Amino acid sequence: MNCSTTVPNLLSGGTRGWVGQSDDRGTLDIVVSSCITIFLCIWTTVCVNVPSPEHGVWAIFRDRWHMFCLGLLGPEFTVLLAVGQYCSARASVRQFKAKYNDWTVKHGFFADMGGIHLQVENLKSFPITSKQLYFLAEHDFIEYPDITTTMINDKNKSDGLARLIASLQILWFTLSTISRPIKGYATTTLEITTLAYIFCAWASMFFWRCKPMDVQDPIIVPCKVPLAAIVDRHGRSAAEHFHFTPLDFVDRQEWIGSKLWTYYVSLLRKMKIIHVYEKELPARHFSSFNFMAPDKPFVILILMIACIYSAIFLAAWNLHFPTDLERLIWRAYSSNFTGVVHSSRILIPAQNINYMKYRCRSEAILL
Repeated sequence: MNCSTTVPNLLSGGTRGWVGQSDDRGTLDIVVSSCITIFLCIWTTVCVNVPSPEHGVWAIFRDRWHMFCLGLLGPEFTVLLAVGQYCSARASVRQFKAKYNDWTVKHGFFADMGGIHLQVENLKSFPITSKQLYFLAEHDFIEYPDITTTMINDKNKSDGLARLIASLQILWFTLSTISRPIKGYATTTLEITTLAYIFCAWASMFFWRCKPMDVQDPIIVPCKVPLAAIVDRHGRSAAEHFHFTPLDFVDRQEWIGSKLWTYYVSLLRKMKIIHVYEKELPARHFSSFNFMAPDKPFVILILMIACIYSAIFLAAWNLHFPTDLERLIWRAYSSNFTGVVHSSRILIPAQNINYMKYRCRSEAILL
């Protein structure tokens, strides 16, 4: 069990292995409390998108499992996902504000997660983003839907009790772990790692605070004109091959960071941890792994979050490790992650985020 060097009397006996139950705590106490906290941090935080109408409740559970696995692989990935979706929802409010004052961030989340489907003639309904909804309403292809926050809240299946229990467990674990070095007691690397998960969980909860959870059924919006009329009116760009829905041309651009995001998701797919649905065109739902481009100010905020995340691991620099190799691995990882973050602080602000966008021609993963 790793011990802090600030407690020399605990190190005088050398490295200790498994410690049984005692009046203080044993190894099992540390492992169980840390694992439970990590599970609650991820499971109660993730907000998945609306599933295809044919898939139902089981698809929601499976998507939550997929998101849980990704959050376990790297909690910072979940934060990146939440920030990107939050920026898109905020942008939709600015876009709608001129004509539709009732549109809120919650509406933006609801649309971007596939909560609104467009129904056209001779075609199954398909999800539309907030940008696509605005485009259709602006050009009078649809009637602007009267979707109130009450309607969205009714579809929200957020479990307040589960989040309350998770929050209490997280708060207790955080205070308990932070107080140990102050009192001169030992702290383990597992507890330090759990603190990093907790920090990312709080960040994700903040940015996803307005996103509905576990919505099962989308709201159907009928289209007043045939799909071909929309395509013909907007020329060649609209007639090109689409990867998700026929309205891809409305917001076809995608942040280059999504390529890296796709890579990490592919790791889970190759490990057979996630299930990939057979691709259907037009897509019947938006993948919960859709990584949207954050606004430039939020890129800086992401880097600040990453700095704090890496600092948590650096705080364990002087912990006692059973072997020199383990200490070297821990320090190498912490230093490498911190170096990447600080390099990004120099490179990313130096360029306009608009230049980091391009026309996406690659096949995205549909989960």
